[in-house]
Amino acid sequence: IAITMIASLAQRLVRCVCAHCAEEFKPEAADFAQLGRTPADAQGATFRRGRGCDACRHTGYHGRIAIYEMLPFSNEIKEMTIRREPSTHIKRRAIELGMRTLRNSGWERVRDGKTTFEEVVRVTAESDVFDDAKA
Repeated sequence: IAITMIASLAQRLVRCVCAHCAEEFKPEAADFAQLGRTPADAQGATFRRGRGCDACRHTGYHGRIAIYEMLPFSNEIKEMTIRREPSTHIKRRAIELGMRTLRNSGWERVRDGKTTFEEVVRVTAESDVFDDAKA
């Protein structure tokens, strides 16, 4: 099947910060660490969270937005698949080749103030922790 594959796509839905009760906040170092980031990665970011209101049923969230991970099946990735290399090796190589992971896609949504650190951690796998922050 590896020979016929073009790409593999993973998608998760994260809850959006409620527009009615959103407030800016300054995250702590532990928040960044959850996503394998540092405060230095936050240059120009706007972090928001919902206080809770009637519009969001006091959850702080209203609506959902998708985060994506796409693994293009290059010849190298196809060969690794045929050789039955461990998925972690394939994923690491894909990241080196420029693949953006679910956590990185989620990080962009957090930086834009559209969702929270906790939401991205909630919907992404713990295996994404090894992600290269620059990928």
